[in-house]
Amino acid sequence: MKKVCCPNGHYFDADKFCACPVCHPPTGAESSHILNTNPPETQLAGADTNDSTRQKKTCPSGHIYDGNRFPSCPICDSVPNLQPPPKPLASNMQPTDPTKPQEPEPSSSDRLAEQDNTYSDEKGEQKATSKAHISPSASQNVTHPDSDSLPVGWLIGYKGVYRGTLFSCHTGRNSIGKSSTSYIDLSCDSSIEDDIQALVIYDPHERQFFLQAGTGKGLVYHNDSLVFSHDLLEAYDHIQIGNTDLVFIPLCGPHFSWEEV
Repeated sequence: MKKVCCPNGHYFDADKFCACPVCHPPTGAESSHILNTNPPETQLAGADTNDSTRQKKTCPSGHIYDGNRFPSCPICDSVPNLQPPPKPLASNMQPTDPTKPQEPEPSSSDRLAEQDNTYSDEKGEQKATSKAHISPSASQNVTHPDSDSLPVGWLIGYKGVYRGTLFSCHTGRNSIGKSSTSYIDLSCDSSIEDDIQALVIYDPHERQFFLQAGTGKGLVYHNDSLVFSHDLLEAYDHIQIGNTDLVFIPLCGPHFSWEEV
C-alpha cells in the first residue's frame, strides 16, 4: 500500500487510485484509470457499490465517506495523533491534597523583614540581629549643630523676582544686599545697588527681631514706612527692598528658643 496525501489533506492508496477518490470520485468513464490490484475474492462481501444505497456523511474535517461501510471517517482515523504530550506542572502549581491544611505563603514585606533580621558571618552561618540596637559609641559620634547656625526665622519673597523664595535668618546680624558676601543675596534684583542695603537682627537675650537700614544710599521700607535707623520686627511684617517684597516669619520668640531645648 502506497499512502499519498492530496493537497486537501486526504490520504489514499496510490496503488489503487490515480487521483484522490474523495476530491475526484471515480465515474464510469474514469474507472479504467483505477488500479485495482486486489483480487475479486478479497473485496468486502455484501458491499453495495450502488450510489443510491450509499449514506454520504461529512466529518468535521470536511471528508466525505460512506456511513454504511464506516462508523467514522476512515481518513481521519488513519492520521496519527501528532499532539504533543501535556507538560508537567511546575512545583508551585502541583495539585494539593485537600485533606492537608495549606500554610499561607509569606508576603514580600515578611520576606524582606526576615532578610533584614539575619546576616551571614565569615563561615556562612546565619545569625540573628536587631535593627533597633544601637551601640553607645555610635550615639556618641553624632554631632549637633551650633545654636548660632540654627534658623530663628525666615524671609519669604511674595513680589518681584524672588516670589516664593525662602531665606533663613540666624542669630545676630543677617545682611541683605546684592553682593555674594551678603547673608541674603538679592543680586537678581537690578534695582538694588548697595552691597548691604538692610539687616535683620535677632537678639537671643530679649528674643526680639529688628530691621535696620544699611549704610548705602538704598532705601528700606517696613510696612510701607521708611526705616531710618532700626524698627522692631514682628510676625508677618512686610519689608520692601528695591523691587523685592518680603514677608517675615519668626521661629524663635517668647514661645520658643533654641537655648531651652
